[in-house]
Amino acid sequence: MSSEEWDETVVSLAYEIKQDLIILCKEWGLQLCESFGPLLGMGDYGHLVIQHASTMMRSFRSMKEFSNQGFESSHKADCGLYQQATNNDMMSKDCSGLL
Repeated sequence: MSSEEWDETVVSLAYEIKQDLIILCKEWGLQLCESFGPLLGMGDYGHLVIQHASTMMRSFRSMKEFSNQGFESSHKADCGLYQQATNNDMMSKDCSGLL
């Protein structure tokens, strides 16, 4: 196999793997939306990861820029705000918990 043929084979294989990953990301997002609803209870972090993971992988080839300490810290703050805004530990007519 020549060097040129080898390069074409590697590029083709990488493309197929990437396409499989994009499909898995989309299926994962659909399953989570079906299980937890469209907001996923996670604010921007959940929306970004679930709805746009495949696009980010296609565009940037990595999630490295979107998984650093600052981004994770922002997610932690979003979760804290979500917990404060919901009545998860109360069972009354206006609570968000399921009976």
